[in-house]
Amino acid sequence: MRLNEILPVPGDEVDWNGDGSSNELDSWIEIHHGGESTLDLGGWSVATNESGEDAYYFPAKTKIKAEYFLLLYRAQTSLDLSQASSLYLFDDNGKVIDSVVFEKLPVDASYSLDQDGRWHDDWLPTPGMANQPLEPRLFKNIVD
Repeated sequence: MRLNEILPVPGDEVDWNGDGSSNELDSWIEIHHGGESTLDLGGWSVATNESGEDAYYFPAKTKIKAEYFLLLYRAQTSLDLSQASSLYLFDDNGKVIDSVVFEKLPVDASYSLDQDGRWHDDWLPTPGMANQPLEPRLFKNIVD
């Protein structure tokens, strides 16, 4: 399990969580499970500080399949990533499993982990799928 991508500051043009409105509740955290079998996340948590005092706890029986991506929106976690500079993933024993420190990002920009374990702030958001750089010529076609 690892933190894979975050979008801390959503704008007002993309409804990331699909609830019909674009607002601060659209910020998201993406977690990737690279294991070989389904994992029960009941009791696991994510927080914006190492003490875990603001943690969102996964409900009992929350499962993630091997090689799947799980998106958590602020609407469900109540975590304000726009005011944070770090994020922590804890297992059900309270042990830090993964963490990331990040700078302030522009609106609708994400912070993405590559296959070598390096974080990027210049890749386009890819919620729910593998992170990858996007060639500028392809980006031009998407926004035109």
